[in-house]
Formats: sequence, structure tokens, C-alpha cells
Amino acid sequence: MYKNIFLDANVLLDYADENRVFHEVSSKCIEYCLQQNLNLFTSCDLIVSNDENFVSKSIRLISSSDFCNEFL
Repeated sequence: MYKNIFLDANVLLDYADENRVFHEVSSKCIEYCLQQNLNLFTSCDLIVSNDENFVSKSIRLISSSDFCNEFL
């Protein structure tokens, strides 16, 4: 099973916005990944927010070179 999952920006937007068509599906996918302790990654800056309900306190920001060294 894969341990590292790349999330497209739209999945994060769906998760954050209950009015988007794929909100429920994206939410279930993210919740499943979190329950399975999978590493979630994105290349977008959408997680930079002051909304405490959206930004996880466990987010760890790393550089692309550190990412490659750690996960590839």
C-alpha cells in the first residue's frame, strides 16, 4: 500500500468548501488517508490560512529537496 499521497489543490478546496460538488467525496478520501496514517502532500499554498478549522496543527512544511531525501 502507498504511504505517500499527493493531493491536487481541488481536493483540498473540495474538503474546505461544503458547497463544492465533490466536498463529500474529497472529505471521505482525506479522512480515510488520515485514519490510515498516510502522508499527504500538495504543491499548492492553499494550506496557508488563518482558519483554524482548515489548517491542521500537525502540518509539517518541508522543502522540496528535504521531501526528496525523506520520501524518494
